[in-house]
Amino acid sequence: MTKIGKIRDVLTKPDMFFSELSWRGVNLIIPAGIVLISALADAIISVMIISTIMRRLPGDMVQSGIDTAALIIGELIIWFAFWFVVAAIFYTI
Repeated sequence: MTKIGKIRDVLTKPDMFFSELSWRGVNLIIPAGIVLISALADAIISVMIISTIMRRLPGDMVQSGIDTAALIIGELIIWFAFWFVVAAIFYTI
């Protein structure tokens, strides 16, 4: 079936289209990859911002490796929790 035919089926026969989709297996690799890439990009930006702020502060304030690891782990947890909440909201709708 062509892409236009699929789009037409979604618009004209949504029940049939989604019932056919429900027989496919669940594959969460691509959505998880998107969330992981977004989380890592956000963590990198956060580390860069914090290191810039730390350099501008007076004294011997430096960002340690433990701080960086905690920030990256926290970003991963936050992004995957956000994904779970949004998925739950869409599921209930």
